[in-house]
Amino acid sequence: VFLGRYRTAANRGGGFIYTYLLKNAIPLVPKGGSVGFVPTGDDEAQKILHLPVDQVLKSVLEGEFQEVKWAATIANSLLHMKSVA
Repeated sequence: VFLGRYRTAANRGGGFIYTYLLKNAIPLVPKGGSVGFVPTGDDEAQKILHLPVDQVLKSVLEGEFQEVKWAATIANSLLHMKSVA
């Protein structure tokens, strides 16, 4: 579900973020990606967490998502899910 296009770093012309909500997403291989996936240098370790919606809402409200684009995308996802419920 397309959630919107938003300006990043507006004063410096930093571009845009396009936000989406993926429903029923699953990793294609055990560590994510697909069999033919070749990493391009982003070696940041990530751990997949499965959280109930009420915990995600609590985490957003308590500022636990430290990156503003993540927080905005998650908050917009929660609003979208509430609006279609």
